[in-house]
Amino acid sequence: MEIPTTQQQQQQQLQQQQKQQQQQPNPMPTQSDGNNNNNNTTMDIESTSNLLVYKKFDTMELKDNLLRGIYSYGFEMPSSIQQRAIVPVIQRRDVIGQAQSGTGKTATFCIGILQSIDADILGTQALILAPTRELAKQITEVAIALGDYLEGVRIHMCVGGTSSREDIRILAEGVQVVVGTPGRVFHVCTVNFFFLLFFFLFSSSSIVLHFF
Repeated sequence: MEIPTTQQQQQQQLQQQQKQQQQQPNPMPTQSDGNNNNNNTTMDIESTSNLLVYKKFDTMELKDNLLRGIYSYGFEMPSSIQQRAIVPVIQRRDVIGQAQSGTGKTATFCIGILQSIDADILGTQALILAPTRELAKQITEVAIALGDYLEGVRIHMCVGGTSSREDIRILAEGVQVVVGTPGRVFHVCTVNFFFLLFFFLFSSSSIVLHFF
């Protein structure tokens, strides 16, 4: 009977360990929801190769009163999409943003809009279209909360089920940001002209599928 040497025993043990590691399932990567700023987990991000990433709101050169609104809303650190998309929106670049629910997409373009509009101009400078009244209401609430400390900024929601005459009157008085659904916005556009700096489609696939 052949007795294995010490070197052979070590090789056998190493082979057994390698087999055990191969049999163990690989751990699935976890994704951060973007709202928990203390979460150390990471997720795969795809973005333009030359896109700058801003780890803090303070480095985005935002208005002081806008920063107050951001921190009062509960944000401490920008989420992944906010790190990459807020500044391009401010720069008026064409932006397509895709992220999971709860990652701060709405706040991303709201912050970009509020940073860029001129409060001294009483005219519609930004139009945000949403496929449903519920989404339009949610976007409006976020925009109003973030811009709470900005003087002279007016935000109005145009959706069905409300008085179209009232919408037309408010828009005629001067509103910088309009959030609405396609049907009502198209109706008020026949009376009021928008000279837009920003145009956003929220859930664009749903809007294109149902309204165009």
